[in-house]
Amino acid sequence: MLGAYDVLGFQTETDATNICRCFGGECGVHRIGDGTFDFAGRHVAVDVYPVGVETEAFERLGRRTIGSGFAREVVESLSGRGHYPAAFWDSRRSGSFTITGEKLGY
Repeated sequence: MLGAYDVLGFQTETDATNICRCFGGECGVHRIGDGTFDFAGRHVAVDVYPVGVETEAFERLGRRTIGSGFAREVVESLSGRGHYPAAFWDSRRSGSFTITGEKLGY
């Protein structure tokens, strides 16, 4: 239950606004301030905490590791897989290779 937390953080202002609408409208939770709700005597704050990437540090890390044995193994393990778009394999030839990941907490 979200009312058990002191602070609820969201990536975007839209997400925070939507949960505030839900609490106040759909759930009938009493709003006691800007982004603060009273869950049966427990105050819960809703706020925005965007996550960012420090791109310069990330780029330095990538340049340092691109020649590592692990990076070569990853690229080689993907070789010949026909379901990747041509742009992916073109980026390999140019020396650029990116792997992304996201934590989805749904």
